[in-house]
Amino acid sequence: MRDILKKALPQADERVIERFEIYHRLLSEWNERMNLTAITDPVEVAEKHFADSLAALPYLKPGMKVIDVGTGAGFPGVPLLIMEPRLDLTLADSLQKRLTFLDALLQELGLTAELVHGRAEDLGQNRLYRERYSPELWPACRCCWSLPPPS
Repeated sequence: MRDILKKALPQADERVIERFEIYHRLLSEWNERMNLTAITDPVEVAEKHFADSLAALPYLKPGMKVIDVGTGAGFPGVPLLIMEPRLDLTLADSLQKRLTFLDALLQELGLTAELVHGRAEDLGQNRLYRERYSPELWPACRCCWSLPPPS
């Protein structure tokens, strides 16, 4: 997996590669018990989950408040946090089992993020989560939506 990650993530240093290896290992282990992702091939995980999640990285700054709504197995939030551990990240999902996985993953990675159990439409009405996050990331969201599929 290390060689695959180095190819997919050429900007990553050794510590980052180690964290992505841990992420892949735990994702594979937990995916046997619960459906976290249909993508399980190591090359596809590195390219389609890890590398693609980093499309917003150029828009992020240390300390920026970011929310990943409907995070599932942590994409794109956790890969972004691996690359920029000083983010103020919230991971939100409607299924508690996914948040249980993410809690174990973050502990293993030595990273922190707020985990929120809830549906996007409910969180958008909750004053604790409404208009709390950095608006600078909106251009990245538009950028990600318009990316062509990988060749």
